[in-house]
Amino acid sequence: AMMKLKCEVLDRCLIRRTKQSRAEDMNLPPRVVQIRTVRLHPIEEDFYNALYTQTKSSFDDYVAQGTLLNNYAHIFDLLTKMRQAVDHPYLIVYSKKNTGVFLAPDAPAVANGTIDCELCHEPPTDRVVSSCCGSAFCRSCVLDYMTPSLDNDGQDQGGTRCPSCRAPFSIDLNQESCDVVDDSVL
Repeated sequence: AMMKLKCEVLDRCLIRRTKQSRAEDMNLPPRVVQIRTVRLHPIEEDFYNALYTQTKSSFDDYVAQGTLLNNYAHIFDLLTKMRQAVDHPYLIVYSKKNTGVFLAPDAPAVANGTIDCELCHEPPTDRVVSSCCGSAFCRSCVLDYMTPSLDNDGQDQGGTRCPSCRAPFSIDLNQESCDVVDDSVL
């Protein structure tokens, strides 16, 4: 009865479509693959190497436990994270899945792992930190950046966006300067 149903009813009603049979209908351009060798910023390279070490450790654990085939979806997720890290570390650090995993609990988030001013890209003079994303800025750079959007009373009109995270820019210009100690010199 099942064979009769398959042969007489289903084979006549159902049409199996494959890529080969649908290729001419889609009119897709030919795929062009370009392989480029790029050099990461040293901070991004450190982030990628740390992520690579964690990924390799997880993979080695699966191999040692003999659960490699049971965790193929997780392995695919690990490889996807590594690919995203090459595009930009923010894709990993600020993803919904990993919110706060890579950041110290009491440490402010430093944009792109750097302590340089996000406007002039130099070590900040009279350093202030934004409250929206924890990015570091020179006090003079912030004043120059915000001057066009301030009204006559010196109040922000609400149109200024953070140059780092594009959220509404919120920074306390009355905060004391935050000095950073470089442990690599000690």
